Amino acid sequence: MATRVLLILVLLFPGGCWALDDREWIDYAKQVNVQSLFPDLESQQFEAWFQDFIGEQLEIKWRINDCGEQDGSSRVRDFPICVRASTQLGPHRQLGVMILAGSYFKWISGEPKLFMLYLNEFGDMRGLGGLAEAEALLSQAEEQE
Repeated sequence: MATRVLLILVLLFPGGCWALDDREWIDYAKQVNVQSLFPDLESQQFEAWFQDFIGEQLEIKWRINDCGEQDGSSRVRDFPICVRASTQLGPHRQLGVMILAGSYFKWISGEPKLFMLYLNEFGDMRGLGGLAEAEALLSQAEEQE
């Protein structure tokens, strides 16, 4: 019985990717050149740029996810992996950037890409039109403090 369970796990998760190592993905995203995500910006590591962009007083939270691509089905497929850097703008508002960093089977691969610049309000996530809109949200949050 145990052999069957192990065989099923190996077939479902080739490459032994049972638990993605968040640190490896997050460390990769922190080092990404922000210019590869936002071509109008000067070359700089993403982590330093994002902290400067949101302000030193706000904390960055890092997570990895499937870029919203898993649909809950039992199909085995290679879904994308995004690294999310976000900060709280208030009790129910979060500003974040999702970086497409690779995929479940291929691991960290290809060029990193901006997947989404977003605002999450009360659990409702919407993409932002650009950095100017994100800057306006940060200014609003500062005024409300």
